[in-house]
Amino acid sequence: LMAACSNAQQSSSLLQAYSMRTGAISQTLEGKGGGSIQALHYNHNGSLLAAGTSDGLLQLYDLRSNSVIMEWSAHKGAALRSVQFGPDETSLFTSACDGTVREWSAHMTGKELWSRQIGSSEAPVSISVSPEGKQLVAALGEQHFAVCSVEKSEGGGG
Repeated sequence: LMAACSNAQQSSSLLQAYSMRTGAISQTLEGKGGGSIQALHYNHNGSLLAAGTSDGLLQLYDLRSNSVIMEWSAHKGAALRSVQFGPDETSLFTSACDGTVREWSAHMTGKELWSRQIGSSEAPVSISVSPEGKQLVAALGEQHFAVCSVEKSEGGGG
């Protein structure tokens, strides 16, 4: 499956999943909020889809039930640029125009597990988490990137 999005209406965004085999739309989901969807990432088996919006909202869709199962303001209004499931899929990583990358619980709505200020003059454009979940690399624009360790504190947000 391939997912695409549009913001034809001001009050919501449409996510459309296409069959890679036939090119036909296989599923349509309606997002909430006024922001356009900027970032998408499937979980390992394609049953969940994470979406980040231009107004900082992170949404988690269950593709079996065609519904949003979790959503929260992930970056206080800053546009999300990238979203990725963590290696064990118990968390989600996001980057935004506010220059931060964050890790969120995929089981507790809005629970921040870790954050780091990455960009000062350049906000992270894209992120990738290592297979063991201990490092994150962030593309910061033209020929710049940052690598950081993912260190979770007991209270989260560390």
